[in-house]
Amino acid sequence: MDQHRFTAITLTVTEGSATICFSRPDVHNAFDRRQREETVTALRLVAADPSVTALTLTGAGEADFTSGQDPAEPVAPEEAAAWMAEWGVLYEAVLALDIPVLAAINGFAAGAGLQVALLADVRIAADDARLTLNEIDKGIPVITGTELLAPLTSQSLIQDMALTARVLTGRDALFAGIVSRSVPREDFAAAVRELGQQLAAAAPEAVRLNKAWWRARRGEGLGLALAEGARAHPLAYAAWAERG
Repeated sequence: MDQHRFTAITLTVTEGSATICFSRPDVHNAFDRRQREETVTALRLVAADPSVTALTLTGAGEADFTSGQDPAEPVAPEEAAAWMAEWGVLYEAVLALDIPVLAAINGFAAGAGLQVALLADVRIAADDARLTLNEIDKGIPVITGTELLAPLTSQSLIQDMALTARVLTGRDALFAGIVSRSVPREDFAAAVRELGQQLAAAAPEAVRLNKAWWRARRGEGLGLALAEGARAHPLAYAAWAERG
C-alpha cells in the first residue's frame, strides 16, 4: 500500500485502486483552498500512475463526505471569479480521468461537496447519508450544481433543492436517480470495497472509450456553467455582504 502525504486529504493506492479521502473532520471535511489544491495534485498523481485502474472519493469518518466550501474561508465579492476558477480546475481534473471514479457518499454531502460527488461515474450512498445543495442559505446561486444534476434527475427536484436547501437521504437520492446505489450503514464499507474492486477490474480500454464518449456528450455545459458562475457569484456575494 502506498500513501502520499498531504495535510487536508489522504491519497492511498492499494493493488491498483486509489482512494482520495477528504480529511478535515473537525470542519466536516469542508474545502478550503489548501484542500482544493491538494485534491487537484492527488488527481494528477492518479492520472499519471498507469497502475491505478479506479479511484474512490470519500470523506473521513462516518458523518461527512464533505460539506463543501469552508465558511471559515469567506469569499470576498472581488475574489469570487477566481474562486470559481479554482473549483473549475478541480472539477475538470476529476472529469479528465480515464479510469472509473466512484463517489462513496458516507455522510453529509453539501454544496460544492455534493457537486464533487456528482462528477463521479458511479455514486453509492449510505442510506442515512444527507445530500443537499444548501448554497441558498449562504446567498449563493446553484449554477454548476444545476448543470451537474440536470442529466440525473428532474428539473422540478433541482429547483426545489436549489431554492429550499432540501436535504435528501441516501435512499431519497437513489429514488431520484442522483445515486445508483444506497445501502444500510452497517453494509456501506463492504459495499464500497466490493464495488471499487469491480470497477478496478473493468476492461481499461472500454472504460476509456466510455468516458471519452460521456465527455463528448457533456459538451460545453459545465464550462458554460463555470463561466456563468464567475459572472454571477461576485454579484451574489456582494448582495449577501450588504445584508450584513
